[in-house]
Amino acid sequence: MGAAGSDVSSGGLRPYMPQLDGVRACAVFMVFVSHWIPWSYQGGFPWNNFGVDLFFVLSGFLITDILLNGRRYMEGGEQGLLLTLRQFYVRRALRIFPLYFAFLLVYALTAPSFVNELTPWLWTYTLNLFRVLIDNNWEAPISHLWSLSVEEQFYLVWPWVILLTPRRFLLPVLLLSVAIGPTTKVILGMNEVSERVIRFFTLSRMDTLALGALLAYAVHQYGLLSIAKSRISDWLIWAGLPLFCVVVGLRAVGIGSTNWMILELSAETLLCGWVVLHAAQGFQGLTGRLLASAPLVYLGRISYGLYLLHKPIPSIFQACGIDTDEIQTGIGFFLYTVLAILAASLSWYLFEGPLNRLKRNFPYRVNGVVPVCQPAFARGTRE
Repeated sequence: MGAAGSDVSSGGLRPYMPQLDGVRACAVFMVFVSHWIPWSYQGGFPWNNFGVDLFFVLSGFLITDILLNGRRYMEGGEQGLLLTLRQFYVRRALRIFPLYFAFLLVYALTAPSFVNELTPWLWTYTLNLFRVLIDNNWEAPISHLWSLSVEEQFYLVWPWVILLTPRRFLLPVLLLSVAIGPTTKVILGMNEVSERVIRFFTLSRMDTLALGALLAYAVHQYGLLSIAKSRISDWLIWAGLPLFCVVVGLRAVGIGSTNWMILELSAETLLCGWVVLHAAQGFQGLTGRLLASAPLVYLGRISYGLYLLHKPIPSIFQACGIDTDEIQTGIGFFLYTVLAILAASLSWYLFEGPLNRLKRNFPYRVNGVVPVCQPAFARGTRE
């Protein structure tokens, strides 16, 4: 999703954290609700924004964990900067590019009238900037790819930030990166920029990615259990939940403005940080069992395909002469979801999975044997 491109991890450096895959599955189903359920039935909850923000925070968390491990190898003299960057970018390319560009190719062949105008933006991962600079009201079966553009822009820059920033400046840089998001939102809001432009702009969403990164840094410094049970975790939920409830409640009854939207996105970021942190540590009880259940873990594993492939499904029905407006909402949602799972499953087993296995040729740590025990996380997650 934009987010599904956050389907990453430290690639075998630690044992697997299944609940993070469960979080991915929940995030992608929130996006499904926003796209396939009429707004009047959504209860005023910002399903799409919350789902995308979950992906962003999770992506920042896991990507930064990978890079901090790479930084440790560099500081230990085990490998250099260029090798660490090469391994990172090759693994990212193997995970993200094949399905994305195959999807674009198929779309170009089936809907050339749309693609001709958008080709430069789609193929350079800048669709979010098209929506900011050209047409913020544009919607199409591929409009959801804006979030993948944000993530790819983050992947392009962030390794250099984490690997090259002097250690004594790393925490200030992370805090500044978190502050970029709300600062950008406020500046744009003061200049009466539309809500949709604010949502799509890369710097506006930087706080979600950077908060995940900040949490990863804290975990590397103090340990996952300590951070999950610390005042940092408490602050995320105590500050985020009341603000989120108030803002969403007001917007649900029609009281809202761009300023409310800015507060809503900030509250979502805090809540998503809390969810990701505790899923990494492991929720207890029913929540933990649900997030670690086999169906959700599987759906989380294929969440990139689910996110990328899901939105065109109703348009395919329409192209086949089926009036989707005549399909009852509940039936349509179930049908589209089943088809999305089928498409993503086929993509995973026939296309993504075989290519994904090539990453074994590009381990993050090239020299030496990776230690069994790592100080950062008690449990890892699949890449």
